[in-house]
Amino acid sequence: MYRRKNSLRLKRWDYSNNGWYFVTIFVQNGVLMFGEVVRGVMESNESGKLVYQAWKELPKSYPTIAIDEFVIMPNHMHGIIINKNPVGEPLVGTQPRSTQSRSTQSRSTQFMGITKSHNHYSNVSNIIGAYKSITTNGYIRNVKQNNWKPFQKRIWQRSFHDHIIQDEPDLHRIRTYIQNNPQNWECGCDDQ
Repeated sequence: MYRRKNSLRLKRWDYSNNGWYFVTIFVQNGVLMFGEVVRGVMESNESGKLVYQAWKELPKSYPTIAIDEFVIMPNHMHGIIINKNPVGEPLVGTQPRSTQSRSTQSRSTQFMGITKSHNHYSNVSNIIGAYKSITTNGYIRNVKQNNWKPFQKRIWQRSFHDHIIQDEPDLHRIRTYIQNNPQNWECGCDDQ
């Protein structure tokens, strides 16, 4: 009998709402596809570079989002998506890491609450689905053109894990977790 897993999404939450979302996406069956961690540093292979670049370029396809801290690991990735729909105020009142200067990064972040936008174009699930499609199609092209190792059925697991970032301490904790992920991989402290 076929049983569908329960959704990992928060019930009654609209994932197109403005806010900061921490997401984790795992490779199917935990296969180490994207490189290796050497002395606490992630060394991406070509497929790791492909998924890295695809993540960085998501705002080109979804102009109402920004990408904050992220890391590609051998069999998963962690990232923060800032959904900044034009309706209402964002959860975190700061610029994403990639556009901040050093002096701006040290300033206090103001949290302003969450507002509804109902913009399904930038629904977090749709964004992750598009990312999985882009990276899978890119990988398939490279299997055909560059003899990359084929994969079985799919690259990514069916769903993804998410956490809605609540406040500045939560944001700081998650950024630190992402930054330390390669070092924690080697000590076995990661969520492999």
